[in-house]
Amino acid sequence: VRMLLDAKNIDVNATDKDQWTALMNAAAKGHGDVVRMLLDAKNIDVNAIDKDQWTALMVAARYGHGNVARMLLDAKNIDVNATDKDQWTALMMAARNGHGDVVRMLLDAKDIDINAANKVQVSALMLASQSGHGNVVRMLLDAKDIDVNATNKDGWTALMVAARYGYGPTLDVY
Repeated sequence: VRMLLDAKNIDVNATDKDQWTALMNAAAKGHGDVVRMLLDAKNIDVNAIDKDQWTALMVAARYGHGNVARMLLDAKNIDVNATDKDQWTALMMAARNGHGDVVRMLLDAKDIDINAANKVQVSALMLASQSGHGNVVRMLLDAKDIDVNATNKDGWTALMVAARYGYGPTLDVY
């Protein structure tokens, strides 16, 4: 990667048929050393989007690569509230998949919108509750400005979702 980055006229933001960049590919596999090299490259676009409007931060959050998420969160101009085509954020992806370390980093990020909702009005809290990730639910509940009574398009709250899916341990944190 280093040799390629040093090549004259290299396009660090080149995309494949799905509009994935080298940064997205390294983030997906958790290759922190490669992510660091790419982030140090001149003209890197840390907020580049693929065909589904995913960013490298969303990819790292989805797959739980905390080391990569940390580097991306430290990058200049990172958009922590970027949304994909369905209005999912990196926080929602990490919460849905139970990646507590990434959720914690995102909650600590400046300007994070903890109550962001996707196109069907589902929030990170609802996603963690639906999936039974009690540790993530607890982090979200402890966060400043969390709206515990937010509803999705059908009027369901996070508590209703947890009850519906039968996650008793998650219900214990409410």
